[in-house]
Amino acid sequence: MIIYKYLDRKGAIETIKGNSVLLDAPENYNDPFDCDIYVTDEEEKKAYDLFVNFQMFKALYDSLLKTTSLTFLANTFKKELMLAGKMMIKEKKFESQFYLKIANNKFYKTIKKSKAVLQAEFKEMLKGVYRKIKESVIVSCFGSACDQPLMWAHYTEKHKGACVEFEIDDKDFKIMHYEKKKAEFDLYKALQIIFGHQLAKKEVDAEDEKYSFLYKPLLTKSLDWIYEGEVRCVYSVNKRDPKIYESTNDKGETILLLKMPKIKRIYLGCKSSSSFEKTIREYSGDIPLFKMKKKEEEYGLVPETI
Repeated sequence: MIIYKYLDRKGAIETIKGNSVLLDAPENYNDPFDCDIYVTDEEEKKAYDLFVNFQMFKALYDSLLKTTSLTFLANTFKKELMLAGKMMIKEKKFESQFYLKIANNKFYKTIKKSKAVLQAEFKEMLKGVYRKIKESVIVSCFGSACDQPLMWAHYTEKHKGACVEFEIDDKDFKIMHYEKKKAEFDLYKALQIIFGHQLAKKEVDAEDEKYSFLYKPLLTKSLDWIYEGEVRCVYSVNKRDPKIYESTNDKGETILLLKMPKIKRIYLGCKSSSSFEKTIREYSGDIPLFKMKKKEEEYGLVPETI
C-alpha cells in the first residue's frame, strides 16, 4: 500500500532526517468529533443489565472463594458458580447466560446496593472505559494521494511544506471509514471482555485482533472528511511495538516516533521556497524529489521532477 504523510516544513525535515513519523493521542487531532464513542439507548440498557449481573456474580464468587461453608448456596449452585468463574478466567470473557437465572431472585440483595447507586456506578464506569479506549492508543494519519489541494492547504502550511511517500505492508495501518452517522459502539461486547479480564486479573491486549472492534470509533469519521482518503496506524500505549521509540521535541517534551520503511519519494509544495528545497536535498540523499505545480486548464496539482 502506498501512503502519503502531509507535513509542515519543520515536520518534513524531522520525518526525512529520522525516517519516522510522530505518534499522538487521537484526542489531539483537529476534528472535535474524532474518536467520539456513540452507544444507542438499547445497547446501553443491555450493557447495564450485564453490569448488574457481573456485580452480583462477583459478590457471590468472591464470597465463595473466602469461605468453604455458604449456607445460602446449594451445593449444585456452588459448583455451577465455580465452573462459570473458571470459564471466565480461561476465556477472559463474562458470559451472562448462567447468571441471568438468578438475576431477579433473593441473591440480588447480596450486593447491598440500591438501583440508584448501581446506575451511578455504571455511568462512572462508562466514563472510565471510554477514556481508557482513547488514552490507550497512539496514532499517526496519512493520505492516500499526493495531489489533494485541500490536504496541501490544511497540513503543509498552505503548500509551503512537503508530502512524503511510503510503501507499507503492515496490519497496523487501517483505511478510515466515512459515514453520515457515528459508528455504533458494541458496548455489551466490550464489557464482556473487560469483566472477564477483571476476573482473570489481566489487562486487555490492544494488539489482539479479536479486540480490534474496540477501536472502531477511532477509524470512523464524518463524510465531510472523505476527500482525505485517510489511512491511520493504531498502536497500543501499554504494549510498545519494537518500531516505536522515544525522543524529545524542542520543548523538552517526550514524544513517540514510529520508524517507517525507507521513503520512496518526496513532494514539495507549490509555494515551497528554494531554501526549503535546499534543506530537504541535504537530508534526502538519493530519494526522488518532486515539486507540485498548478495545472494550467483545471483546478489541480501535478508533481514535476526537480
